Amino acid sequence: MQKLVAVLIAIAAVLISIYYQQHFVMKADTKRRAWLTLLVNEEYVPGVLALVRSLKRAKSMYPLVVLLVSDQLSEETQEMILNEGCLVRPVETIYPTQKTGNLAFQRLTHDWTKLRAFQVVDACEKCIFMDADMIVLHNMDELFELDQNPNFAAVQTCICNPAKNVIISEILETGKLSLHSCGLFVFHPNLVVFEQMITALNTWDLTDVIFADQDFLNQFYRSSRKRLPYIYNSLKTFSKTHPYLWDELKIKAIHFILQKPWDKLGGNIAGGVGAFCSGATAELFDPSTQQWTLTGNLNIGRYQHTASTLPDGNILVVGGYGIYDNIPELFDSLTNIWTETAGMSTALDGHTALTLSNGNAIVIGGYNLFGYSKKAELFDPSTRLWTQTGSINNSRVSHTASILPNGKVLVTGCSSTNT
Repeated sequence: MQKLVAVLIAIAAVLISIYYQQHFVMKADTKRRAWLTLLVNEEYVPGVLALVRSLKRAKSMYPLVVLLVSDQLSEETQEMILNEGCLVRPVETIYPTQKTGNLAFQRLTHDWTKLRAFQVVDACEKCIFMDADMIVLHNMDELFELDQNPNFAAVQTCICNPAKNVIISEILETGKLSLHSCGLFVFHPNLVVFEQMITALNTWDLTDVIFADQDFLNQFYRSSRKRLPYIYNSLKTFSKTHPYLWDELKIKAIHFILQKPWDKLGGNIAGGVGAFCSGATAELFDPSTQQWTLTGNLNIGRYQHTASTLPDGNILVVGGYGIYDNIPELFDSLTNIWTETAGMSTALDGHTALTLSNGNAIVIGGYNLFGYSKKAELFDPSTRLWTQTGSINNSRVSHTASILPNGKVLVTGCSSTNT
C-alpha cells in the first residue's frame, strides 16, 4: 500500500511539474517575446491591421506591440488597434539634430522613430520589428529561437532600384548603400544601447544617409550583425527583379515597398475608419417591405469581394482587396450566421465568381500577393472544400465571366496581354 501511495505521489509531482511548465513558464516566456511595428500617422493604419491579422492567421504565439505616435492618431484609430488584440506603446518622434543627406523618400523622415523599439524592455526581451507595410504568409515564430549572437539580424538589402530613384542611383555609384534591410530585424531591447544610439544619432556624420534608420542601424551594428534568409522579408518587387527567388511556397513575409496596397483605396482613412476596415457588416433586403435590416457580421471585413448564391440558398463570399486572407465565408440564410470555409490556394481580389449548373462555384483569375493570376478554383458546397481546376490562358483581373446556355463559362477583358 505504501509503495502504491509513493507511486501516486510521484505521478502527481510529475503532472504538477508539467502543468507548471505549460501554464506558467511558457506564458511567461511568451510575454518576453513580441512582434513590433510603428504607426506614426493615419496613412499606415490599413498596414497595421493587415499585419496583425496576418500574424493571427499564421497562428503566431506572440503579440504585436504597436509603437504609436498618439498625438497624430485619432481615438477611434487607437481603439480599433486595441480591439485587434495589439499591445500599444505611445512614443514620441525621434529626429536627428545632425544634418542628414537627401532621403530617398520623404516618408522615411518618420523612420528614425523606429529606434524607440530598443526602449520597450517592459514588453519583451527578444523582439522582431516589422514595418507596417508587411504581411506574414506563413508562421515564422522560429525567428525567436534564432541563436542571436550578434544581437542584430536582418535580410540582405536589394540594390536593384526598380523605381529608378535618382538619389539611390547616386549612392549605388559610391558603393555606400547599406547591406541589410531594416523592414524586419531581430533584436534585444536595451536601454543602454538605446542611449548609445541617441548619442550616435546626434554626433555622427549623417550626410550620406538616404534610408534613415536603415543606414544608421547598419553602421551601428557594422561589426555585429547576422544575415537572415530573404524569405523573411521578400520585397514585392522581387517578382520582377528576382523572379528566381519568388517562390510562393517558401516566402514567409512580403514587404510592400514603393506602392502600398491600400493606395487603391484613395490614400488615408479619415478618423481611422473606411472601406478597408469597416466592411464586416451585412444587410438583408426584404422585397415585400422594401426595407433593409442589419444581419450577422462577416468574420473578416472585405472590400471588392464577390458573393455567389449557391443551390441551397447560402451565400459564398470570396476574397476582397486588402484582406490578405484566403478564407472565404458562407452565409446561412436560415440562421443568418457566417462561417469560414476551407482555404483557397491564395488570397484574391479583382476575380470573378459564378455558380455552375452542377451547383459548384467557380472563382477565376484576379490579383493575389504574387501578381495577376491564371488560376481557377472550384468550391463544392457538399464538402465545403476547394480544388484547383484548369487555368485560363491569360492572367486576368477585373474581368467578366458569364455562363452560356451550354453550361460553359465565357471570360472576357482585362488580361495581362490586353486580350
